[in-house]
Formats: sequence, C-alpha cells, structure tokens
Amino acid sequence: MAGDLPSLPVEILLHVIRSEDSWKNWSRRILCEALRLTCKELNAKTLRYYGSEYYKQLNVRLTKSGLQRLLHISKGELAYYVQSIVIDCDSLLNQQEFNCSSQSSGFSKHDWWDGDSNASFGMFCFMKISFDDGTMDLLKYGGCADLLGRSLSMLPHLRAVCIQQPHLQEIMKEDKWTELQSRWSIAVQQLLTITLSKARPLEFLSIRPHGYALPTDPIALRNLATFVGQLAKLRALHLNLALDDDQGRCVFTWACGEANLR
Repeated sequence: MAGDLPSLPVEILLHVIRSEDSWKNWSRRILCEALRLTCKELNAKTLRYYGSEYYKQLNVRLTKSGLQRLLHISKGELAYYVQSIVIDCDSLLNQQEFNCSSQSSGFSKHDWWDGDSNASFGMFCFMKISFDDGTMDLLKYGGCADLLGRSLSMLPHLRAVCIQQPHLQEIMKEDKWTELQSRWSIAVQQLLTITLSKARPLEFLSIRPHGYALPTDPIALRNLATFVGQLAKLRALHLNLALDDDQGRCVFTWACGEANLR
C-alpha cells in the first residue's frame, strides 16, 4: 500500500497527519516533513497545511545563523506562507545564572559580578552578564541589513514584524545597564530602518519588552520620519519603550498614531 500513498486525496492525508494527539504537535510536524520528503506528489499535497501550520509565524534570532535561516526560507516555496516575524534580540547579551552556594563568599567583588552587592534572585542565584560583539558587528557592518533586507523583500504575504527586546532580569550593574541600553538602541534603529525600507507594506509593526522593560534612547526612532509613506499604511504601530527623564521612568506607548503616557 505504500506505493499508493501519493495517490491518496489531500483530505485523507491531512486526516492521517491530524490524527496525532493534539498535544503532540511536534509529532505532527515530523510526520508532515517525512511525507514531504517522500516524493513530489506528497510534498505538493501537504505543502499548504505544513506552511500554514508551521511557517505562518517565524521566530528569528538576531544572529548570522538565524538570519541565514530566514533567507533560506524566503527563497523557497514556504516563503508564501510567512505572515509574521518576531525578531528575537536575546543575542545582544549573554546571561549565565550562578548558584551562590557554589561560589565563594566574596563573589560580589569579582569583575564578572553584575548585580548589586545585596541583591539576589530568590536569595540563591546570581546572574553573570556579558555582551556578544558578533551581534553588534552584524548590525554595524551591514551583515544584518543584507541578510534581513533580502529576506523581507522576498516574503510576499508578510503582514507583521515584531522586534523583541532581550529577556532581562532587573538586577544589573549600572555600567552594564548603560551598555545594554546603547546596544538595544542601535538594534532598534537598524531593525526598524531595514524593515521599513525592505519589507512590503506591513499592517502591524511593534517593539515589545520581554521581562523587565529596557529603556531606549529616543534617537533610535529618528529614522521613522523617513518612512511616512510606509507608516501610513500600517493598521497598528506599537512602540512600548521605557524612557528615562528628569522625573524618573515612564513607559511611552504609541499605537495607531495616538500617544499616551502611563
């Protein structure tokens, strides 16, 4: 019967795929991928389901390998199904958790310690912060503009792009916090510029926090005025940015052209 599998109607093939338990979504994907690799006929019959189910929203890491993966997808038949992209900026920094019981009692004096002297996570764990210069080089020297720009321009049904800040714990030394703010602002400016200049007209564009809100230099938004035409076509623009001023911190939310402070 294996030889007759390609001749089965699409409805029956999809019934086979969906017959897996609902919580075993990974199993459905493996089965679907196996069928697609079997022959051209099965690939053609399962492509629409596979693309709609697993490529409608893509999570893309802000790394060379992550952007190369997106470019590979954009050049293939699955590009047709991509409607939403989340650019994950976790690669801007490295966070490593330490159990304080494994460290010496004088750990806070070490140069790798990035928390306040009396602060801890649950009184048991501490965080080491370091920065990835490879990601910054990707942003500063054109690698991101090339890979991401080419990818976005080849996604015909892309409707939404979300730039997601690194996942943060609140505790961090002031010098590291300032450095991270600077790197995040550069990333926001570059990613907004690339997205608005290379992608087809979008419906949704957003910047969202992940964990503790990260302040962003307003100068990172200075290029938005260059893209008035693209912005006018958006159905929703969400900028959820924590800004520091003389009176302290506030969260500035701009949605659909309406600004509110909260």
